Amino acid sequence: MSNDQHRSCRCVKSNCVKLYCPCFSAYGYCSQNCRCTNCKNREYYEDFVEERVDMIKMKNPRAFDPKIVRVQDASEIEPQSSNAVPMPEVQVPRTFV
Repeated sequence: MSNDQHRSCRCVKSNCVKLYCPCFSAYGYCSQNCRCTNCKNREYYEDFVEERVDMIKMKNPRAFDPKIVRVQDASEIEPQSSNAVPMPEVQVPRTFV
């Protein structure tokens, strides 16, 4: 689990091991910035957290996938002409990819 793009949470009853915890759903541990109560999403509880992740992935293998994926412009992948106009990246919900 990484804390690269860490978010903070305020979970009260979930022990921070449910998908509505932003730290857990981003596949990261809670930090000192979080205001959670009875948190189990810490490195100390690594085995417990991994069990929860495995249980959730058994029910939904894509549960921890990014909710929005970036799609590159086709002109960046395969330029067709010298006067092609680059377009900005488009964000597409994962269900449509």
